[in-house]
Amino acid sequence: MTGEILAVTEHLVLRRMTNDDAAALAAYRSDPVQARYQSWETPYPVDSARALIVEMRNVRFTQPGVWLQIGIETGGRLIGDIAVRADCDTRNWAIAWMVAVIRACAVAASTVRACR
Repeated sequence: MTGEILAVTEHLVLRRMTNDDAAALAAYRSDPVQARYQSWETPYPVDSARALIVEMRNVRFTQPGVWLQIGIETGGRLIGDIAVRADCDTRNWAIAWMVAVIRACAVAASTVRACR
């Protein structure tokens, strides 16, 4: 099942994550190199991935002060997620992303371009 599509580039789809993404989300977030400067411990449990996906269902894209995790898909596979947050006045935005190491270099620039 594919979540709501928010943006599409030549190589990527940015979309809301679904329960079907929990295993992939847990897998790349379990990489100790990836998680080194993040707020979670490794291994990242599938139950935590499911809980995050459920939590994100109630977050609006422009909801001030709240992070929204959006799935990054290529070739029909979830390979990462991007987090976006608007400040309370919605004029300033923060963007962060996590991509499976094997795909990181090829995906980072395309992901940011899709957010424009």
